[in-house]
Amino acid sequence: MEEEILQKLFAQKANVKHGKASMDLTHYKDIPSGECPYCHEPVDSNPPNIKAINLSFHPHCLICIYCQTEINPADLQEKDDMIFHKNCYNEAFEERCARCGEFVQSDVVVHAISRAYHPNCFVCAHCGDPQVKDRYMNLYAFPYCMKCFQQFKNTLPECYTCKQSILPNDKRETIIYKGKKYFFHPLCIQCEQCAATPANRRLIMFNNKVYCIKCLGLIQKKICAGCNKTIEGECCQVEGIKYHPEEFKCSDCGTPLQNGVAVLDHGKLRCRKCSELYIKQCRGCTNTKDEPTIIACGAKWHRDCFKCMKCSKNLADSKYVNMNGYPCCESCYRKMLDNNEIDRWRRPIEN
Repeated sequence: MEEEILQKLFAQKANVKHGKASMDLTHYKDIPSGECPYCHEPVDSNPPNIKAINLSFHPHCLICIYCQTEINPADLQEKDDMIFHKNCYNEAFEERCARCGEFVQSDVVVHAISRAYHPNCFVCAHCGDPQVKDRYMNLYAFPYCMKCFQQFKNTLPECYTCKQSILPNDKRETIIYKGKKYFFHPLCIQCEQCAATPANRRLIMFNNKVYCIKCLGLIQKKICAGCNKTIEGECCQVEGIKYHPEEFKCSDCGTPLQNGVAVLDHGKLRCRKCSELYIKQCRGCTNTKDEPTIIACGAKWHRDCFKCMKCSKNLADSKYVNMNGYPCCESCYRKMLDNNEIDRWRRPIEN
């Protein structure tokens, strides 16, 4: 880090003094004994030669790496394997104000957010309020007063779990679900079932909840056919189809059912009594006195009851279209399509 800072400062000084874009810092490493580090000519440790950074220099080879001019031994400042004028050393290493860029004196400096400021420069980065000294918030490594911070806070992403804003400097976890990105604090994201975290298992969202891959695989095997939601506890089932206990009831009379006594008729859950009536009854008239003779559209019909749902034309010996469990003649079906009353999947189109 110091190397980068020095390179920038050195380049700025080189631009002014020498018209160059950049200059290399001079490090004196692995210099053989008896060799001048600057000119690489033989040198001994006796005067007038000069001892610095545990090496011997010719007097005219004692050059400041910052300003590239000769150093008076009395004005020499050492730093690791580099040599400076004392003023150049101060310019390179003294603290600068994070707002104005000028040097700050150690006895009148404000340290905040890992930076140094003049007392008059430590103000809100947005509105310039000097009262930020009393209370401020760190946003993008700059101080903000509470009023300005609240304005910016509304634009920050919100943690899906705790509903608190996630600051730019905070670590975060993200999950993309149905094309939308959800944000979490690292301590707020875990599997709903086993409490696994991103550190030990991949997490994804399902039904607006967070699950690990392992738990989601188990959950997706248990989806209620009644409400289409995940079954997390006990379940009832018929013919391998699962239900929440509260959803396991007859679709006709609403009687609660138990495993072993439920019947599944054409995708509908019924008690045995309603199932027997359903098998015997005509969907057109719901009469069970005479046995229906036509089986179509997922139900039974009397010949006289098997009519077009729109024009009432009898379709017992004609072609028909199944419109959500009811017959429709081809002519009425075409008219509904042309009038945009239904879509090509035979679903009603609402204005």
